[in-house]
Amino acid sequence: MGDNNVEIDESDAYLALPDCWDWFHTHLLAYHASTIAEFLNNIRYTIRLYITPVALERYTVTGNVDGLELFTFERPTEIANRFAWAQFFELMQGSLRQPNFPPFSVARTMKMRF
Repeated sequence: MGDNNVEIDESDAYLALPDCWDWFHTHLLAYHASTIAEFLNNIRYTIRLYITPVALERYTVTGNVDGLELFTFERPTEIANRFAWAQFFELMQGSLRQPNFPPFSVARTMKMRF
């Protein structure tokens, strides 16, 4: 007896397999969601690997308050726009923090179809 209070025997479960396979394999986005998440996470980590040395190179200490280091990043001369500078600063700052999500890989069986 399952959580939904429906009881089926083993042969009924086997009869449902084609419908389950059809539903699972015709819903491509749902099937590939984990793989897409893995790819996006890999892109994020690759950008991080590229940006972190730039951030460390441009990191400049501007002061210290109660043991907390105040800092900025050396601004590239090519960045004149305030919005572009804010985005650059956020990217640099973010590369120095721990990632929110660890690297992961999806099981090979989730990448074999389509």
